[in-house]
Amino acid sequence: MKRCKSLSPNQNLKEMKTKQKMYTAIKTRSPLESLSQTFVEMWFEFAKYELKS
Repeated sequence: MKRCKSLSPNQNLKEMKTKQKMYTAIKTRSPLESLSQTFVEMWFEFAKYELKS
């Protein structure tokens, strides 16, 4: 990906802010949400195991 040098500083700032927002969103994800995510992953593993046997 090539970047236009003229709008580099502004663009980089925007990108940094977006990344920061995403990171904060991931960090502040509710415990319940991450718990359910873990549960879903465990369930998939279990389902795969069940299908094998």
